[in-house]
Amino acid sequence: MKTDKRPKIRFINTYEPVSRHYRDLIPVLIEHRWEVEVLISRAQYRSNRDQDWIRPDVKVTWIPNLGLKPQGILGKAAVMLTYTLFGAVYMLFGPRVDINLFLTQPPLFSLWGCVLKRLRGQRLCQIVMDIYPDMAVELGLMKRGSLWTRALTRLSRFSLRRADQLIAIGRCMKEKLISFGVSSEKIVFIPNWVNAEYVRSLPHEENPFRAEHGWQDKFVVVFAGNIGIPQYFDDMLSVCLSLDSQTPNFVFALIGDGVHRADIEAYKIQHRLESIVFLPYQPPRFQTQFLSAADVHFVSLKAGMEGLAVPSKTYSILGAGRPIVYQGSPSGEIARFIDEEDIGTAIPLQAAEALKETILKYKNDHVLRTRQGHHARALADTTLSHETICQRYVETLSLALER
Repeated sequence: MKTDKRPKIRFINTYEPVSRHYRDLIPVLIEHRWEVEVLISRAQYRSNRDQDWIRPDVKVTWIPNLGLKPQGILGKAAVMLTYTLFGAVYMLFGPRVDINLFLTQPPLFSLWGCVLKRLRGQRLCQIVMDIYPDMAVELGLMKRGSLWTRALTRLSRFSLRRADQLIAIGRCMKEKLISFGVSSEKIVFIPNWVNAEYVRSLPHEENPFRAEHGWQDKFVVVFAGNIGIPQYFDDMLSVCLSLDSQTPNFVFALIGDGVHRADIEAYKIQHRLESIVFLPYQPPRFQTQFLSAADVHFVSLKAGMEGLAVPSKTYSILGAGRPIVYQGSPSGEIARFIDEEDIGTAIPLQAAEALKETILKYKNDHVLRTRQGHHARALADTTLSHETICQRYVETLSLALER
């Protein structure tokens, strides 16, 4: 790439900063002489949104939200609509960039990138984190085969095929994109990464979070993140029901919130389960403490979601140096990754007994937990470090300039 002109790139994502990309990738791009702009809504999904990534050499363009808040389906839709309308006008008549880099939200907004590519000669790149509307169909939010679904699917495929560069965060996702007719030459698989400066492995005896919650003598399985529709909890709840009275030192801690939290709370009350514990969303600055408080982490994904989404929470867990119990399709990225790197155990869906046996195996085998935890942390320090992966992003985006 020529160095006499600084390339300009615009990050596009509605209201929830993808902190990993903003915090870690943007500084690396700036070091390589890129000019960076972030187009983001003033609406906040969380009131304590992390804004540490904002710096003087990053242009932040705030899109008005008209007082709307992204709470609930209607609230989120309203914020996305205002972002789409105001953002589209700004991108059409505002400063020109070389690359418009679309992330996940609003879904299908990358179609506007096709217009800008045609009218303003700006390259269209996407980091494919979720694939819509396919994901909504699999989750039952849209009717499969309906006229509306077919129309949105065609628009989605058109946008993906017209992109100059697609970055897929899972191999299963790359395979899915190819099955849609997207040229494999346009798709690069780049996994998410770990910033070891923000997440490290903290021994239990030195962890104030674990002490605060009385977990010193407990075996703790943690689910940290969005308790949402894509996650699968049925078998884990069956395990909790089975172990609650048999294993008094067992804890399943859910840290976060989401639409399925109320259902799990109702299950806990109905069966009077003491092993299930709910904790609120924790600010990123406490990641080391609450991720290291686990003996094992639980990650799951419903059937049909492989290739449409990849649980990003997995990569932060690596930094904490803890094993992962993953429940989902064996063809999914996380299942493959776990099997290849010996950092946990992958279990198929609807296998409650196998999940229970796996949980008890980890409870009784400190050597296994330690070995796999060390493997996880080693990946965070080497092949999946933010320095390594962000450099791959810079190389990929630089190539996109030449397309």
